[in-house]
Amino acid sequence: VDFQFQGSEGRAVVRYEASGYRYAYHVYELRRDAKARLVIVDWIDFFRGNRFSDEAGAALIMAMPSKPATRNLLKSSNADEAAVFQVRELLKAARDKNSQRFFQIYDGIDEQTRNNPALVRLNLQFAMQARDRARIAAAEQRLTQVFPDDALHSLQLIEYYLPMRQYDKAIDALIRLQQELGIADGAIESLKAMAALADGDIERALEFALRATDAEPTLEVSWWSLLRVRTRAEDFSGATEALARLESDFGQRLGPEKLKKDPFLKLLAGQKEYLDWRAAND
Repeated sequence: VDFQFQGSEGRAVVRYEASGYRYAYHVYELRRDAKARLVIVDWIDFFRGNRFSDEAGAALIMAMPSKPATRNLLKSSNADEAAVFQVRELLKAARDKNSQRFFQIYDGIDEQTRNNPALVRLNLQFAMQARDRARIAAAEQRLTQVFPDDALHSLQLIEYYLPMRQYDKAIDALIRLQQELGIADGAIESLKAMAALADGDIERALEFALRATDAEPTLEVSWWSLLRVRTRAEDFSGATEALARLESDFGQRLGPEKLKKDPFLKLLAGQKEYLDWRAAND
């Protein structure tokens, strides 16, 4: 979705789509070698919440958590011998994917060591994997305290914020992500629109949905978000325009029976604006 190059260095932003209109973003740091070939120097995964080089280093330490390697990991925490031992055991539990052992050790670690950046991220990862809401909430709070403006874990966090109906936090996380990526992105604007709509802020949802179609008129999810927001706003003429784009540009067939099955769109199925348009286009 974005590619920039200046001199011998550049970057590419790549968006990956999963089922259910879920997205992940990678930012690749690039350079040209002596033969003018593009080389990937490093990359950031905004879904897993890591930089490849950092993850590779952490994976090596977890595979063999020696005392020197663990002490180096904790150098910003001024850890004593007891903390180094505990973290070595914690890394072994993480390596073995033993969440019960991981949390048993983690809960006994002192507060300062828990705030080590590597452990903050590891704790969030295990809490998310365990789907333990109490632990996710605690991990999210610690993450936002240690990294108050961090965008790296935005996509992970919104998967917690949205089910918990923390819509403002979800929107703020998406704004941080978009600022970090430095692009106008229809998928992110659509996610913001759906969060604002779920929060009942129709005016803000419409603003985001219009941004989505402006940023990427060729992205299907942009028009779905605009269709749902305009229907909720009872702008049935505008909703029908968005629906028409979905049919003409993306091959959708949105007859009355299909609309009635969608909780966001069933209201539109009986409206004069839609019925007139449907009759004229069948």
